[in-house]
Amino acid sequence: MSEQLQIIPEVRDITQLMVGLVPKLEKVRDGALAMMSEIEAIETEEQREDAAEVVALVRDGYNKMVPMRKDITGLLDEMKNKLMEYERPLEDKKDSPYGKLRGKIAAYDQKKIDEKKGIEAAAAKKKAKENALVDIGTQVLQNLNNLLLTKTKEAESKSKAFFDNLTLDKFDAGAETYRKMKPNLKEPEYSACFSIVGYDVVLIPVNEFYDIITTLKEVEPYSKWNEEVIKACGPIINEWRAKIPQLKQNLIDLKNASESERSRLKAEQEQQAQAEADRRARELEQLTLAQSRDIAAHSDLKKLENDFVEQATTQVAGDTGPVKLVLQFNDAKKTLKALSTIIYHCMASPAFPGIYKKDKNNMAVLDAKGRPEHIQAVQFWVDFFMKNCDAAIDGTIVLEDAKTIIRK
Repeated sequence: MSEQLQIIPEVRDITQLMVGLVPKLEKVRDGALAMMSEIEAIETEEQREDAAEVVALVRDGYNKMVPMRKDITGLLDEMKNKLMEYERPLEDKKDSPYGKLRGKIAAYDQKKIDEKKGIEAAAAKKKAKENALVDIGTQVLQNLNNLLLTKTKEAESKSKAFFDNLTLDKFDAGAETYRKMKPNLKEPEYSACFSIVGYDVVLIPVNEFYDIITTLKEVEPYSKWNEEVIKACGPIINEWRAKIPQLKQNLIDLKNASESERSRLKAEQEQQAQAEADRRARELEQLTLAQSRDIAAHSDLKKLENDFVEQATTQVAGDTGPVKLVLQFNDAKKTLKALSTIIYHCMASPAFPGIYKKDKNNMAVLDAKGRPEHIQAVQFWVDFFMKNCDAAIDGTIVLEDAKTIIRK
């Protein structure tokens, strides 16, 4: 303690030092003020020279006052520095013991944040991959469903075309051929449903995609969908088989009808056939639409389950406490645009205080010539621009202020 307070005896002499020094400082100050007050205006070169001489004398007096004053203030500064040594270990600075302790706490908290971020990133990636798998399965099912619709429509359209092309003399042979026909699914048609599928190669590597397709073929085998085609096309073919006698009778009626009657009868037959075709087409569309909705609903449900899994996973990480968001630029090529965008959003915010300084009364701070002063953040860019750049900027004006240099 005695070592810390060695300065105390010198402090006791401060008053005596000030008693001797203050009159000297007052004399210099009063003399300088008197000389400066005599100069009311500068309108000639001679007046300017006289004013410059006064400025030089005032500056000389100032330079003499400072070392005289430091004999006292230096002593006070030293005392202040000694007393502040007690608080420095407790200051909120990076290298102080207090700052280091806070740094340890921050490091621990940051570790928890990083761990949670890692868990969240892994959970998000897993969900994205699971959703991608759902999309692949959904696309395959939609492809198979569309194929089923196509084959069902073909059963109708090809059956109609088959009987439309039969003449009466070849009808019996053709009808017998039709009775022997069986609907089936061709292997290439089935396989195409698994090849026309888009996927994200970043989430799912190519070799893994092929493994998924192999698994899907096991879940949705050819035999299952061939059976679905037979089940869907069978009723259509049976309807046409049941109509064979009527179709033959239609041809007979057309042959026996007069020329004028034949046209009317043919139009009636075609109208009835088209009505039946339209009815079956509507039934197929409704059935297919319902199946598509079921597939989409199943896909949405699986993705919702993936959302729940992600939430449950991230909740395990727990709360990391309060965090401070820190923005950094991570792409040098985009820094200019990013910074410009940040400035734009800041200035567009209702909370933005403006680019000019304000005093405690919220009034603009003016310079010596009555012009508003910029806030420090803006003034930095203005000063740098004026010193290092040469460009005309729309919305700005460059003024010339006198820069006075006084030489002794």
